[in-house]
Amino acid sequence: MKVWITTYALSRGVLEVDGAERAGSNLDYVVYRRFARDRWRTFAKPGDWHTEKESALARVEEMRTKKIAAIEKQLEKLKTMKVTL
Repeated sequence: MKVWITTYALSRGVLEVDGAERAGSNLDYVVYRRFARDRWRTFAKPGDWHTEKESALARVEEMRTKKIAAIEKQLEKLKTMKVTL
């Protein structure tokens, strides 16, 4: 099953990978990736993976908007800060 991982979308981008369902766990999917001869797995919790590209893009846009708001708030705080010795 193809899934889109948005966990690190703002730093690495959206990952498009094949996912395998994991039963009996609090995690809904296990994502398997293969690099050269090594096989390793990455776990994605609900909300960090999407079965449709459109929902993944909507989540990334939401993440981006929240990050911009946080940075603007931090910038305003720095602008009003008085430095004293």
